[in-house]
Amino acid sequence: MISASVILLCRKPFASLITAFAVVAGLVGVPRTAHADPPASPACDRAAVLRAWQSGGSQVRAAAQTALLGSDADVCAFLTSGWQQRLVVDKRLRVDQMMAAGGPALRTAAQTALDATDPAALDTFLDSGWSAPAQTDQRVRVNQMIAVGGAQVRGAGQRALDSTAPDAISTFLASGWQAPYQVDQRIRVNQILAAGGTEVKAAAQRALDAGDTASLSRFIDTDWPVAAARDQETAQISDLVQMAVDAGNTAAQETQAAKSESARAVAAAAAAKQ
Repeated sequence: MISASVILLCRKPFASLITAFAVVAGLVGVPRTAHADPPASPACDRAAVLRAWQSGGSQVRAAAQTALLGSDADVCAFLTSGWQQRLVVDKRLRVDQMMAAGGPALRTAAQTALDATDPAALDTFLDSGWSAPAQTDQRVRVNQMIAVGGAQVRGAGQRALDSTAPDAISTFLASGWQAPYQVDQRIRVNQILAAGGTEVKAAAQRALDAGDTASLSRFIDTDWPVAAARDQETAQISDLVQMAVDAGNTAAQETQAAKSESARAVAAAAAAKQ
């Protein structure tokens, strides 16, 4: 019989891997948002500040808003130095976000960019330097999913790793794992159904009839242990009933044996008197 703990241990790491990938993909799956760089020879032009507000990150936008609401001197100060200073902060924040959500390779590359004394290091990382480490982390994540997945997930994951298509791995991580995962879940539920008791079989069949991944996973996570407990309770009651029946039969047999022995004794006594 398949252990519930074994299947739960297989599913939960898999689900957490998917959640982790979804967070990372939101930050590093696409190139960074374009922003306008400060002009080389800025004029005290509020239109330039407005462009900075429209295209900048949180720090640039905050400083640009302050300048727009301020005096001409504030506009000039923002365009002369404030823009560039806040832009660097926004870039560092962006790298920090990617490092926090990324895998080991991406975190290492991000930290190297943050630690560099070359101002261009942040731009290099944000423009393209994140790509190769992110791909490495994606391959690691696929291997992790293969390690904890069922046969179908393992096959699909390996095909993604072996593919020469540039988007094969990202496609697998984004959605390509879902159909194989559902097949694996159906296989697990069928295995549980085959080995289960009456309640387990009924609950498993309901999950299979529903057909969606959520129903299959809910059965494995919740309904199966409950149904198995009911089957065990029924089996225990049945065992107690059978024990009572057996005990009654044994008592009846012993009573009958005693009666027979008593009759033989009476007969023997009567024969002795003759």
